[in-house]
Amino acid sequence: MIDVDTTKLKKGGEDIVKLSNDFKELCNGLYSRLYNIPYKTGEWYGTSAIKFSESTIDEKIESLEFKNELYEFGKTMIEVANSYNTEIANNK
Repeated sequence: MIDVDTTKLKKGGEDIVKLSNDFKELCNGLYSRLYNIPYKTGEWYGTSAIKFSESTIDEKIESLEFKNELYEFGKTMIEVANSYNTEIANNK
């Protein structure tokens, strides 16, 4: 016997999917802002600013990979909940 609340499992998965998409938007805005410091906004300039700005590209990629992992986890939760619900319905 598996003790699981499929309604809560599905809702949790939906929340994670939504929040991971929100996280993506926030990351895009943050890294865009950081990248543009030496090029557009000018708070910091010169070689060190450009080096920092360029380093944010790799960090953005890592953050978006993390977002994708969260998203996939949320989708898996939804799929598992749906699968359990189907199995329960078939066994009634």
